[in-house]
Amino acid sequence: MVQTSAETDSATLRRLISALLSRLPELTLDLARRIEDENQAHGYRERVSRADLLESCRDNLERILQVLADALPAGADPLDAPRASGRRRAVQGIPLEAVLHAYRLGTATIWQALLAQARGGPAGCVDVVTEATSSVLEVVNRYSLVVADAYRATEAELGIRDADRRGALMDALLTDAALDPGTAAAAATALELPPHDRFAVVALRYDAALDRPLTVPRDALAVRGVRSAWRTKGDREFGVLALGGQSLAAVATLLESLLPRPAGLSWSVPGLDSLAEARRAAETALSTAPARPARVYRIDDRLPEALVVSRPDLAHRLTDRVLGRLLEQPAAERRLLIDTLEVWLRGGRSVAAAAVALHCHRNTVANRLRRIETLTGGSLDDDRHVLCCYLALTAVRLLPGDPSLATPAPGLASAC
Repeated sequence: MVQTSAETDSATLRRLISALLSRLPELTLDLARRIEDENQAHGYRERVSRADLLESCRDNLERILQVLADALPAGADPLDAPRASGRRRAVQGIPLEAVLHAYRLGTATIWQALLAQARGGPAGCVDVVTEATSSVLEVVNRYSLVVADAYRATEAELGIRDADRRGALMDALLTDAALDPGTAAAAATALELPPHDRFAVVALRYDAALDRPLTVPRDALAVRGVRSAWRTKGDREFGVLALGGQSLAAVATLLESLLPRPAGLSWSVPGLDSLAEARRAAETALSTAPARPARVYRIDDRLPEALVVSRPDLAHRLTDRVLGRLLEQPAAERRLLIDTLEVWLRGGRSVAAAAVALHCHRNTVANRLRRIETLTGGSLDDDRHVLCCYLALTAVRLLPGDPSLATPAPGLASAC
């Protein structure tokens, strides 16, 4: 049977490529050298071992040449080499741009070797290689797409794993009161926090149906020298703050300009291994915060309230013993007396100041205070009784109970 010109050219091309397979060690060394020389800025030498690079170059060159020569071994996956290379380079942190550049260098290596092989062959071989340009480039381009797809898939998988790992380390910081130094060091690296600093924790309520996790504070705080890491856990959102040279008061003010919801802020602690304590303090401060306004409530400014919410059983018992009879009065009188007591306490226990704040005559305030003394069974001249009234009143405002008493009346003056 007489072969056609096309069949002859195809057979010639396969012979030329098969000859390159016998020169695979030489081509591998040439390609590895080119990649290292032209990708120095991308850390090939630092991140990819010489053995790894040689293996990858050899495997990819061999597969491409086998496909072009129609000499792929039975059962072999023609795309296994680019997939493996894409995965490895993503894990090693080599930029995708550099990986694709390495493939372009591989194309140049194959093409130059193929032309050199053709020039040393019978007449017409160069023309055969030139005519096959598009076929060769098609195969190499397909390999470039496969390596890019494998790289991106691995990068996405690593991103998920890294996020999970960062979340786990953040959870360890916030909950482990006996955090070991190794975990603290790993967390500092993964969360990009300084290993040695003063830290605080901020806590916010989070409702997935209404809110989005916070993303803005991290960058805004960093601009002002406060590095932070954030974590949503259940119905809470936490921020770990590395205070740097900032005072806690300054950071609280800054947070108020950034956070959309009321927040609790812990005291400062000396290291990452104390964050579990700080997280508890932040959550306690948050539990003393009203729904509005969107302020930052520092635990050090809310210690009486923190005592109340920390032991609700005792707070309820104190409320029953001190304010029990008062709370049994009709709703209008109950609200009037509770609001009057709060204004009087807030005003330094001054009848005159309370009268001004309530727009009432001072005798009206005095009469109400006497009524409160009758119902509470103690004198408002007795500091201990006043303290009990203050704590009981705080419990009324903060702990579950009559919704009408949860916050001060919007217009106390209207009741006078």
